[in-house]
Amino acid sequence: MATKFSDKAEPHYLRAVHYEDLGRIEDAIREYRMANRIKKDLIPARKRLGDLLMRLGRIEEAIQQYQKATEITSQKRKWKRILVPDEDKYSLPQVLQSLAKAYEKLGQHDQVVITWQRITQSPPIHPGDDGIIAWAHQQLEREGIYEDHEK
Repeated sequence: MATKFSDKAEPHYLRAVHYEDLGRIEDAIREYRMANRIKKDLIPARKRLGDLLMRLGRIEEAIQQYQKATEITSQKRKWKRILVPDEDKYSLPQVLQSLAKAYEKLGQHDQVVITWQRITQSPPIHPGDDGIIAWAHQQLEREGIYEDHEK
């Protein structure tokens, strides 16, 4: 369905969210992919696409989306230019947590640990980020990996 906004990524993203809410998963995936083609640095589309792919058991594809999103979030994106709901403006710790869980599903323990370490080194941006960072510290401590960090 073409609209006058079809050259913009955000309408595809919002349509994908709507399709996801309706349970139209393949339509949502198609729209997230279209949003990503138009705007390669639209983190919410990459994160939510990764989450959908995880739900479908397509772990390797999900990891690719999370990895691309972490590359973007590491570049300190400016959110004012992204026209999506504030709750969908994911931070680096949020995306990395999803990435760690994906690696865990594949049994890639070394990658899981590396990702936990990246989380602990990430600055908190969103209110929930402190909890994610604390969670990563706990995971590392449970593994017997201790880092110099302030609590």
